[in-house]
Amino acid sequence: ESLGIPLEAPPADALRLELASFIRSVRGDHDAVVAGHEGRAAVALALQVADAVHLASLPSPPEL
Repeated sequence: ESLGIPLEAPPADALRLELASFIRSVRGDHDAVVAGHEGRAAVALALQVADAVHLASLPSPPEL
């Protein structure tokens, strides 16, 4: 389902682009693309998703 948000991504390695952007930001070449609090919220959400996937993949306990 589309949320009406256009997404554009260059045809390249996403992790390499992210790290290059971070390095440019640390060096002061440009502002950070994502603010610290937004990054923290994204990591918290990713951890919740990982936990949910882990819990969903656990076998059910045997019936007694």
